[in-house]
Amino acid sequence: MRDVVVYGFNPLAVEVYRDIKVRGRTPIFAIDDEDKFIAAVGSGYAALFIDLRHDAKLREVGAGSGLKVLFCVDEDTSKNLITTIAARAIDKELVIVARGLGRHERHKLILAGANKVLDPYELAAKKFAMLYKKPAIVEMLDNVILKPNELLGDEDLELGEIVIGPSSSFCGKIADTEELRRTFGLVAIGIVDKERGERMIYFVEGLSHKLDTGDVLVVLGRKKDIIHATRVITGEKYDNG
Repeated sequence: MRDVVVYGFNPLAVEVYRDIKVRGRTPIFAIDDEDKFIAAVGSGYAALFIDLRHDAKLREVGAGSGLKVLFCVDEDTSKNLITTIAARAIDKELVIVARGLGRHERHKLILAGANKVLDPYELAAKKFAMLYKKPAIVEMLDNVILKPNELLGDEDLELGEIVIGPSSSFCGKIADTEELRRTFGLVAIGIVDKERGERMIYFVEGLSHKLDTGDVLVVLGRKKDIIHATRVITGEKYDNG
């Protein structure tokens, strides 16, 4: 019996599965959607066609008798929540890692018994921030469209820079990554504070910054969303160079 189960089949689940295998473990997918199950098996992944929202099914994959880690990373948060509650009731020592978006979902999943919550948007921000810090990659990121990545989906993504204008509703506010995501569908990577120079401060460094006129938000997202956000925040046309 495998001791790591990944519930769900989506870009984040695949990345989790691959990372586990790299670490020398032997995970298996638990998938309750027939089409996704067929796709997983067809791609060569170890998978079970099973719905883990039921106690009996959780026990079938080893909950309470050998399962060490359960990743509840389905795109449906309600499934992750129900499965987390059921798994925690069966095994108090089981390590449960769940997928959730934002503070509200994170709070609910932790209360339900998750040890850790993965936010795909935060993970994407960290990944691209690390890339952006590497000088050899900066020009590439600035001048080409980023191809579909394994966390956010299938559409092409790009980096954009949004300047805070003097009449912007964001001027004087604390930079809020969740507001940018909720309102515009963008992942905030960092801020260039013109008063402090040209160095970018990354949100993954625990940034808490009041936005001023001239500050530049560096964001990741779909071009149409960056254009919309730029018009709202600055009132100016978007220019991607």
